[in-house]
Amino acid sequence: MWRRDGETLLAPYEQYKPNQFPGVHTGDAPKPMMLFDLEADSAEQHDVAAEHPEVVERLRGLYDRSAAQQP
Repeated sequence: MWRRDGETLLAPYEQYKPNQFPGVHTGDAPKPMMLFDLEADSAEQHDVAAEHPEVVERLRGLYDRSAAQQP
């Protein structure tokens, strides 16, 4: 598809599908309530929730209060 300014845009059928997304595919297996140290692990590969239960509990409380306010 062409725009008037000459830029080329990809049509939806040409875009990456989630299973084709390039990136890191290693690390801990996904599970509920994961916590990552983004400064040390920007690719979110190593769950540190077990090492910081107080942070998980605080974030869970914030989430629960926010979800309770939604209609």
